[in-house]
Amino acid sequence: MIKVKVFLSLRKIFGQKEISSEAENIEELLRKLVKQYDGLEDALFKDSKQNELRPGIIILVNGRHIKWPPAISTPLKEGDEVAIFPYICGG
Repeated sequence: MIKVKVFLSLRKIFGQKEISSEAENIEELLRKLVKQYDGLEDALFKDSKQNELRPGIIILVNGRHIKWPPAISTPLKEGDEVAIFPYICGG
């Protein structure tokens, strides 16, 4: 299983801060989650058909920031941890 952690406004969509899922890569994981959680597609994607994330969405795999869009094919394996959160800036 892959551990998926979500932060800030995304927690409202998931109803919890952590879930488990299975997927071969980031694209498959995000597609599964979008089907499972209402409102997630709009929260994550500017254009889901083009796999275009909204500005400010950050995805980490095992603590490493993955660069979008090439990161969509990042492979996942048993025990990986994926963190998804909206970027916040303060002043």
